[in-house]
Amino acid sequence: MASQCALGILHNLADNREMRGEMPEAKARPHVIVAHCKPGKRGGFEELLIALAKQYQARGIALHIFLPTRPCEEVARELDGAGANVHTFDTDAGSLRNLTFFARQFRRIRPEAVHIHFSGMTQYLLPAARLAGCRRVYWTMRFMGADPKPSPGTKSALRIRLHRFLCRRMSRVCFVSQGLRDWHDNYYGYSDPNEIVTYNGVNSERFRPRERDPELAASLGLGDGPVVGYTGRAEPAKGFDTLLSAMDMLTPEFSPLTLLHFGDVRNMNVPEEAEGFRRVHGGMVTDIAPYYCLFDALAFPTRHDALPNSCMEASACAVPVVGSAVGGVPEIVADGETGYLVPIGDAEAMADALAKVLRDPEKRRQMGEAARLRMLERFNLTRIAKGIVDSCP
Repeated sequence: MASQCALGILHNLADNREMRGEMPEAKARPHVIVAHCKPGKRGGFEELLIALAKQYQARGIALHIFLPTRPCEEVARELDGAGANVHTFDTDAGSLRNLTFFARQFRRIRPEAVHIHFSGMTQYLLPAARLAGCRRVYWTMRFMGADPKPSPGTKSALRIRLHRFLCRRMSRVCFVSQGLRDWHDNYYGYSDPNEIVTYNGVNSERFRPRERDPELAASLGLGDGPVVGYTGRAEPAKGFDTLLSAMDMLTPEFSPLTLLHFGDVRNMNVPEEAEGFRRVHGGMVTDIAPYYCLFDALAFPTRHDALPNSCMEASACAVPVVGSAVGGVPEIVADGETGYLVPIGDAEAMADALAKVLRDPEKRRQMGEAARLRMLERFNLTRIAKGIVDSCP
């Protein structure tokens, strides 16, 4: 019902195809970003928000950021230092209430552009922005589904139709990787020449090569032997079952062998001690950066991911990545140069690739250096933030 209401409003608004071109210069009006951040964490997207805020501040443009929860204190402090105005909203308030809330906020702020990074709110944010006279609305897609095609059925068909409708009325649709763009165009059967790819980027000062920290290793009970790192939820969608099988295959050659895992384990029953290797759960940490120095390699066996921050972070820390050749992972990992790409769900291929990294320290060092250089050249956070602001004025 709420979606129909939003569609009705949109149908009565003029199509904004003429707004896709360059607009004449005018007095700078504020920009608005509506996004979803992780409470209590400074992750990749939070880093991007800070970098964007600094870009707008340098251009003398006021920035308003709407989030469902307050960011962690460190992120809030940096956003405030960059002159950003941070607001919160209630995602559980109801669809029409949120539509009304944002329409009022946008009328008050009178933004030049609204940047949507929260796909679940798009059908309400677009009409709210248009009702407030906003000239440009940009939609950045950040998440990739597991299925290459939608399931049949009326509900799925309506959802696809709504998605295409929203895309056509955006000033621009952005994707965080080419892999996500390809998946989107195939899944929704829709593409537009106005689509662009805008990477997230990685903070290469925060994520940098470090010497192995003996005290940090001791605090986790790490001993001798190689360490394979994994960051993320322990669930089949992330390929954690594939990784456990690969680790079993590695144990005859590498002993003692440790899997060091940071992330959520609630969705999968994983024993602390597995046959042949040890699993150490580092928990949910607010800052993962210092821990990458403990990894000899990062395993990323995901079954679908648009542009995984952990792969960029590990690479920036000069840690080779062995990941699934899916989504945006091949855009981060140069196969055979900065790590290895393996087929989705192929435990044997993952074990073989990890073995190549673990058994050759010199090759591991060279791959790490190449990975770091690739992040500096292709995923520089400041340069990417500038490119986003230039592409979505």
